[in-house]
Amino acid sequence: MAQLAIHNVHQRPTSMTERAHQAQRPTSLTAGSHQAQRPTLLTAGSHVPCVHNFNWILDDLAVGNINIGSDLSTLKRNGIDVIVCAIPQLPHPASVYSSNGFSLFHIPIDDSPDVDIKRWFSDVSHFILVHRFMGRKTLVHCHAGMSRSVSLACAYLMNLLNCDAVKALYWIQQKRPCIAVNPGFYRQLITYGQELQHKK
Repeated sequence: MAQLAIHNVHQRPTSMTERAHQAQRPTSLTAGSHQAQRPTLLTAGSHVPCVHNFNWILDDLAVGNINIGSDLSTLKRNGIDVIVCAIPQLPHPASVYSSNGFSLFHIPIDDSPDVDIKRWFSDVSHFILVHRFMGRKTLVHCHAGMSRSVSLACAYLMNLLNCDAVKALYWIQQKRPCIAVNPGFYRQLITYGQELQHKK
């Protein structure tokens, strides 16, 4: 069951794409973005090592691993007070996050190609977007910061910037080179992108 905490939110935006124009869009995902190539899907044992515990993907969105996800004081120093945690067990009790002023969305999933991560894409995207409009910064983390967290951040970018999974992953990979989305999650991102296009 997701642990979801949204403060001072009374009305859900009618459409993430309708409001996305209010956000500053990365130029690499807009002008000339059709030239972006599909990121290499790296697998365990062949991936680029992660140099940093987290990387900024946008000015208000970071992707990282459990080390940064459990370090609440460092998150605060970086202005992050919203967390999407995609591991089976939270690093801290949920009460610790709330008592320290964090909004939390817990997605208790494993990094397995058979996991239905797509069912979380829209809710997570909405959660991050609402806090973006509130001027808050979000960390999306899993254990290694390479697959689950990247997939969720990708889905959010697809909603925010009205782009497909390939372009969103390409953008994330420029910011965090060690991404390694498992094949099952990648297929679900492609399907999710097709569903978003059909809703237009």
